[in-house]
Amino acid sequence: MVKRIIPLAVFLALTAGSAWAADHERLRYEANWGGFHAADLVLDQARDDAQLLTSLAMETRGLVRWLIHLRFDALGEGTVAEEGARSLAYKTEFANRKGSRRLELAFDPKTGRAELVKDLDLSSEPSEAETDPETVEPVPMEARLGSLDPLTALIRLQENTRLAAHGQGPKSFVIPVFDGRRRYDFASEVLGAKQISVEGKPYQTIEVRLSMTTLQGFRPK
Repeated sequence: MVKRIIPLAVFLALTAGSAWAADHERLRYEANWGGFHAADLVLDQARDDAQLLTSLAMETRGLVRWLIHLRFDALGEGTVAEEGARSLAYKTEFANRKGSRRLELAFDPKTGRAELVKDLDLSSEPSEAETDPETVEPVPMEARLGSLDPLTALIRLQENTRLAAHGQGPKSFVIPVFDGRRRYDFASEVLGAKQISVEGKPYQTIEVRLSMTTLQGFRPK
């Protein structure tokens, strides 16, 4: 078991009209490495009274693209439950110069079961599944029960953080996550309101400290 503390606080919108609560939100990020454009990331969230949709797309650019040509797409479908967002389905596709891998999960919000329904390796090189410690032992069902997919977990993090900031929920909580190959926990501590400045414009935010505890499906150290 390994606990990884994320040193940089995560800031979530605090204002009454916060973007995460909107019917639809799109966030675009540009990653730079050594002063060069390295990757683009787009996060989409859409929700109504019963359904949640979250997508994430990432692709390398410039020199980094020439070196590794990495692309990642994910879609999480969820529903609204009494305790917050719950997962229904999760799909990912990861691709680099060696090939690609597609993965699909199905979640039952009533039983808490998470089923791996597709794991398709389209790599151009022979699969290393038989020797890779990360894939030798699948995560057992009992360890998956009650877990969320990574994108729906983000929504739950937002929900719990907002409740905590308004004194309507605990300031510390744990979110169980299963991505199809690995099982881990996100532990969150809500530190409180904080104003930050982005390009000279002030924003009211909620400061959160996150730590990740790896549980199963990870390469032994």
